[in-house]
Amino acid sequence: MKEMTTYAASLTGAKGKALEPETITVGAKRPVKLIEKAEKAPARSKKEEVQERASHNQNAGGKKGTKKAASGLSKAQQMIADNKERKGTSEADKAFTAWSIIMKGLDAISDHQERYLKTLEYLNALDSAKTAFLEADVSTYMLQSLLNWWAIYCKGNKKIEGYFVVALIWTTVRTICTSDSPISTENIQHVTKLCNLLGITNALTPFDPNPTDRKLSFVFKYPPSTQDLRIEVSQTEFQLNYCGPYMDRMLDAKPDPRVSSFVPDGWQREVLDQLDANKSVFVVAPTSAGKTFISFYAMEQILRADNDGVLVYVAPTKALVNQIAAEIQGRFSKKFPVPGKGVWAIHTRDYRVNNSTGCQILVTVPHILQIMLLSPSNAKAWAPRVRRIIFDEIHSIGQAEDGVVWEQLLLLAPCPIIALSATVGNPDEFNDWLKDTQKALGSDLKMIKHSTRYSDLRKYMYEPPTVFKFTGLGKSYGVGLGLDGLLGFDALHPASSLVDKSRGMPDDLALEPRDCLSLWKAMCKFQNSKYPVPESLDPETALPACIRKADIFAWEKDLKKLLLQWLADKNSPIDKVVKELTPAATAPNLLTSDMASSSSSSNSDGDQIDPSDLKSTTLPLLYQLHKRRALPAILFNYDRSQCEKVAEAVLKQLVAAELLWKEGPQWKKLMEGYEKYKEQKDKKSRKPAKPSKKTKGEDDEGGSKFDRMREESSEGASGYDLFDPEAPQEDFSFANPKALQKAELEEYIRALRWKNVREELLDLLRRGIGVHHAGMNRKYRQCVEMLFRRGFLRVVIATGTLSMGINMPCVTVVFCGNSVYLTALNFRQAAGRSGRRGFDLLGNVVFQGISRERASRLLSSRLPELTGHFPITTTLVLRLFTLLYDSKSSPYAERAINSLLSQPRLYLGGQSFKEQVLHHLRFSIEYLRRNELLGPKGEPVNFTSCVSHLYYTENSSFAFHGKKHRPLINNED
Repeated sequence: MKEMTTYAASLTGAKGKALEPETITVGAKRPVKLIEKAEKAPARSKKEEVQERASHNQNAGGKKGTKKAASGLSKAQQMIADNKERKGTSEADKAFTAWSIIMKGLDAISDHQERYLKTLEYLNALDSAKTAFLEADVSTYMLQSLLNWWAIYCKGNKKIEGYFVVALIWTTVRTICTSDSPISTENIQHVTKLCNLLGITNALTPFDPNPTDRKLSFVFKYPPSTQDLRIEVSQTEFQLNYCGPYMDRMLDAKPDPRVSSFVPDGWQREVLDQLDANKSVFVVAPTSAGKTFISFYAMEQILRADNDGVLVYVAPTKALVNQIAAEIQGRFSKKFPVPGKGVWAIHTRDYRVNNSTGCQILVTVPHILQIMLLSPSNAKAWAPRVRRIIFDEIHSIGQAEDGVVWEQLLLLAPCPIIALSATVGNPDEFNDWLKDTQKALGSDLKMIKHSTRYSDLRKYMYEPPTVFKFTGLGKSYGVGLGLDGLLGFDALHPASSLVDKSRGMPDDLALEPRDCLSLWKAMCKFQNSKYPVPESLDPETALPACIRKADIFAWEKDLKKLLLQWLADKNSPIDKVVKELTPAATAPNLLTSDMASSSSSSNSDGDQIDPSDLKSTTLPLLYQLHKRRALPAILFNYDRSQCEKVAEAVLKQLVAAELLWKEGPQWKKLMEGYEKYKEQKDKKSRKPAKPSKKTKGEDDEGGSKFDRMREESSEGASGYDLFDPEAPQEDFSFANPKALQKAELEEYIRALRWKNVREELLDLLRRGIGVHHAGMNRKYRQCVEMLFRRGFLRVVIATGTLSMGINMPCVTVVFCGNSVYLTALNFRQAAGRSGRRGFDLLGNVVFQGISRERASRLLSSRLPELTGHFPITTTLVLRLFTLLYDSKSSPYAERAINSLLSQPRLYLGGQSFKEQVLHHLRFSIEYLRRNELLGPKGEPVNFTSCVSHLYYTENSSFAFHGKKHRPLINNED
C-alpha cells in the first residue's frame, strides 16, 4: 500500500497540481457555487476564484455616508464592509511591496529572455489572492522585457527570426485583455501603445470598462523611437503563422456545478447528463481532450450512492491498471460501517491488491472480469451488485488475441457501460451495434463524439548530422514553441502526406493554423478556371480580426472539403499542391549552425555518424531538444532489446564525454574550489578553545550567539553546498535535480537494487533517462513513471506500453526507428502522449530513422475498422453450463446466457446470424458430451473445472483432457 500511495503522489489533476483525496460520504454531493460572469467569461474561465477574490476586495461595500452605505446596510454590515475594504487595500499594498523587491532582482538581469522567463516563473508561482492584485503589472513588466528583446532582432534586421518573440507579446496582451484581475488605466495605455508600435492591434479586445487608478509599479522603458518595430506581414498572416498555439481554445465551455476542478466543454457536460440519467455512453474523443475525468465522476457517483454498489474499470494493460488504481487512491477515501469493505482493489493474473469482491471500485483486465462474471460463486452475491462497467481503450476489441474477450464482456455486461476510445475507425457502425446490445440488456446508449484536440501536434522529420562531437549539454536557449529552425528538423505538413489519392484523406487529419494558411496559399497558386479556390476561403475575409481556435476549426473544415474534392478528381492540381507542401530533400549537415551560439559542442574533430544507426543518432537529437527546451520526451521503439541498446549507447556517450571533460582545466578549477570549500567547512566545524573568562552574553564557544548567527547569515549559501564530484555532472545528464532530492533518488535506487535491477539501468536513472517495456521489473517500470511525472527523468525510451492511456505528459514524442508494429493505430496512440491538456500548448512529433514515405503513410492511413470476432467458443459454452448448474439456474446466469446467445454480433450481420450461432452451440454441446465433459442433463462432469480454467489455451485444453481422461476410462474398462 505504501508503494501505491507513493505512486499516487506522482499523479496530477486537470490543472497539473498534485491530487488531494476527498472523503466521500453516502448522499448527494453539494454542488459547486457558480459565479455569474460577463459574456466573455468562458474564454477567461481559468481564474474564477481570482475574479471572486479581486472583486470582493475592490468593491466590498461602501463607506459610511455614501449612497452604497445608505442603500439598506445596517451599521454592523457597514463596519464589516469597511473592514473588508481596508483589509483588501492592506493586502494589495503588501503584494505590491513584495513585487517591488522582486523587481530589483529582475532589473539586475541584463538578458531580456532570462528576465522574461524569471518573471513568468514568478507570476505562475503566485497564489490566487496575489495574482488578483499583481497580474496586470507583472504581465506589463513581461511585455517590457519582450519588447526590448524584439528590438534587438529589429536592430539586426532579423525580424523573421524574432517573430516568435512577437507571438509571446501577442499572447501576453491577450492574457491582459481577458484577465479577471483588476487593471489600471496606465496598464491599458502601455499595452495599447505597444500594440500600435508593433502593428498587432488585432490582439486588443475591450478592457475592463472600470479600470483602477493605481500607478504602474515601475517605469516602462521603450526602445529608441527611431527604431522600426512593426511586423512586416499582415496581422492575419502573423497570427496564423506564429500565434496558433496561443489562440483561445475555449469552444463551448461553461462552468458546471458538478465540476469544480476545471470548466467543462459542451460534450463533457453532455456526458455528465447521460451518467446522471444512469444511461450508457460511448465517448470518442482524441487524446488530451479530457476523457479521464468521466471515469472518476462515475466512480464518485457509485461511492456516494451507497456502500454496496460496484463499479468495474476494465483496462487493456497492467500498467494502466496500476495507474488508475493509484489515481483512485489519490482522489477518494471513504469510511465504511462494517469491516472488510474498501474503496478500490486490483485484480490481475499476476497479483491482487485489496479485496476484489469487497471493494466498490474494481480495477482489472478483461480476462479477470470475464472469469468473475462467469463464476458461479459470484452469480448471486457479487455480479448483481455491479452498477456500471467502464471499458477504457474500447478499440482493443479489434485485437486478434483478446478482442473476443472484450466482445463477450460487452454482451455479458449486467449494467450500463461507459466505453472510451480515441481511435475507432468506424465509430458509427460500432455505435449501432453497441446501442442494440445495450437496448437488449435494458439500457439506452448514446454516442458522444468530439473531434478536436486541445493542443495541436506538429510533425517533424529528423535528419541527423554527419559529424557530431558532444562536450556537454550547455544551457537551453529557446522559449518559442515547436522545433522550427533546429538543425536537422524539417516540418512535415499533414497535407503533404496525401501522396496516394486513392486512399482519400483520414477523418482525423488535423491542420493547425499555419498548416491551413500554407495549404490555402498552395491551392491558390495552382488553381485554374476549372478548379478555383472560392474567395470565401481567403483568411482575410473568412477569419475575424482576433482569431480563435473555433474560427480555425470552421476554416479548416471548409479547406478540407475543397481538398477532398480535388483528391477525388484525377485531373485536379492536387499533385502540384502536395509537391508544393513537401520541402526539398536536404543533404545531411554538419552540426555547425546550431553551435554558432554555443561553444558546448563543435564539429572540428567530431565523430562520424551513421544516419541509419539509432544508437549514434539519438544523442544528437536529444541534445537539440534540450537546447530548444523541448524536453521531456518519450522515444518509442517497438523492439524491447533495441530500447535498452539505444539507452545504453546514450549512457556510454554521456560518460565518455564527462570523463574527457574532467581531464580539462574547467574541472580542475572546480575541484580546487571544492577543496577550499571543504577546508573552510572543516575549520568552522571545529570548536574554538574555551575562553578563560566569559563575559555576559557569551557562551562556551566564544562570542555571543547573536554574533555567530549574524556571521553565519552574512556568509550566505555556497555554490558547493550541493556539489557532488561523484554524481553525474549537470552538462552530462538529462536529469532535473530540482525535481527530486538526492536522498529520495538514492532510496529509489536502493529499492531497485534489492529487486536485482541492472546497474546500467540505475546509472541511466541518475542521468535522467528511463527505459520502459513489459519485460522490465514492475517496480522499475513504476519508478520510471513516477520520476518522469515528477520531472526528474526527462527522457524515456519505451515500447508501446506507454502509448495507451498512461498519464505521462511530455513535450515531444519521437518515433525512434521503423517497425512492423508501428501501425496507424499505434502511431495515433503514441503521438497523443505529447501536448497533453493542462501542460503544453503544442506537442512535437518527430520521426527518427523513418523515411518520409513511411511517415506519410502513417499520417494518411485511416484507423482500422472494428470488425469483431465470432464470440462463441466451445470452452465458453462449457463455462456457461458450469455457471448455470453451479448457481442453481440463478436469474443472473440465465440472463448472461441469453445475452450471449441471442444478441446481435459485431462480427455476424444480417438475418442468418442466429442460425449460425445455434448451429455452433449444438455442435459444441455434442462435442462436450462425447468427450464426457457434460453429463446427460448438462451437468459438468470429470475434468470440466480444469478445462474451463485453461480456456485461453483452447484447443490445447481439450487435447490435454483427452490424454488425461481417456486412459483412466480404459483402465476402468
